[in-house]
Amino acid sequence: MSSSQPRPDSPGRPGTRAGELDDPLHQSGRTLLTVLMCAAAAVGLVGGIVYLTQKGGADVESVALALLYAALPVPVLVGVYLWLDSYEPEPRRYLGSAFVWGAFGAVTIVLLVQVPIEKVWEPSMHTSAVYLAPLLEEPAKGVFLLFTLLRRRRVIDGMVDGFVYAGVAALGFAFTENVLYYTSAYMAASEVDIPGTLGATGTFFGRGLMTPFMHPIFTSLFGVGLAMATLARKPIARVVFPVIGIGAGMLAHGSWNAAASTGEPGLLLVAYVGMLTLLGGLITWAMIARRNEGRLLWEALTDMARRRGWLHVDEVPYLARLGLRSRARAYAKRASGDDAAHAVRRYQKLACETAFLYDGVMRGRPKYHAVERVDAMRAAMTLVRPRIVLPPPVRIVKRLPRAVRSPAWGYPPPAWHQPPPTTWQAPQQVTSPPYPPPPAPYRPPGPPRRR
Repeated sequence: MSSSQPRPDSPGRPGTRAGELDDPLHQSGRTLLTVLMCAAAAVGLVGGIVYLTQKGGADVESVALALLYAALPVPVLVGVYLWLDSYEPEPRRYLGSAFVWGAFGAVTIVLLVQVPIEKVWEPSMHTSAVYLAPLLEEPAKGVFLLFTLLRRRRVIDGMVDGFVYAGVAALGFAFTENVLYYTSAYMAASEVDIPGTLGATGTFFGRGLMTPFMHPIFTSLFGVGLAMATLARKPIARVVFPVIGIGAGMLAHGSWNAAASTGEPGLLLVAYVGMLTLLGGLITWAMIARRNEGRLLWEALTDMARRRGWLHVDEVPYLARLGLRSRARAYAKRASGDDAAHAVRRYQKLACETAFLYDGVMRGRPKYHAVERVDAMRAAMTLVRPRIVLPPPVRIVKRLPRAVRSPAWGYPPPAWHQPPPTTWQAPQQVTSPPYPPPPAPYRPPGPPRRR
């Protein structure tokens, strides 16, 4: 195509050329968000250490031990949330921002409000723990989720998303709160001639090992309500679900604090069993939501391949199954190097994002700008597809937990078993899908719904 001839607009965004297509996975401001997140974490951490050592009377050893104990459960619990979010992983910068907000932003809000209230009204410790703490802490942790939903509706758009963000924000809050508790326990033990390490370790056993999931339980209830609101059709439901969620979180938080503040072992045991039951219910709900998400992804990708012709049907297992995704990337790296592995990773992410958006459109519940985003991602998939290298085709046999190789006569998709070209250039225009679309229109009838 000569330079004098205009190139056609890409389907991703009117007015952009195919060779200059914006990354459909890109979100504006992500660099600024990362910088702000790191700066807030650094300022909060240094400021907290200075405050504890200069104003709180703690020594460096007690603060260091408290930081260590507070950090120990975090990787395990964060890993659980990342596993739940495997099918449609959330951007790490948003998850990091949720943790930083819980650790420093939410704690700051609570202290700015709680300290003046306690100075003016002087409530008892029981009243402060049972009523004041839940009323302040749960909204402070939930502010990040609400702001993210209003600012970036494409970030929290599913049942698992709200659960994950709420849990990570709660882990950040629990981290900072535990630092304060462990430091106080260290200092209190030292004042009565007990080794400070022993006092901090005993508190760590109770908070870090026995009850590390309390704050995630409380905040996850709001996250579930917010996630249900994103999928609700009626406007009233979009308001009621978050209110019920945060109310349930406050109630659970206050109930646990009430049992803990009494000091009665029997009542504390009953409350602990109740919290474990609630935790089991949330875990069951999350597992079901994750399984449904995986099944939805498989069905949407299969429909995209068989009915739309946007994919080859033999690509679906390497896009929908988590284990086969990793196998495909490893195969591409062995066969053609890092560039091919990166291309496969990007192709997988684009295809999965497209599948979730496509499913919402076909069910009559489109997500934010779903049709435009699907068009943009399809165009990006067309550009990256010549560079991918995938393993031999597999077929998934129902009711069997493993993948079985397809017969030799199976038709492989383009570029399988072939290394990418050494000097590959992006095409000047987005090519049409390899298979003609079905007669039925892709876009739903009627004007697009406003969300």
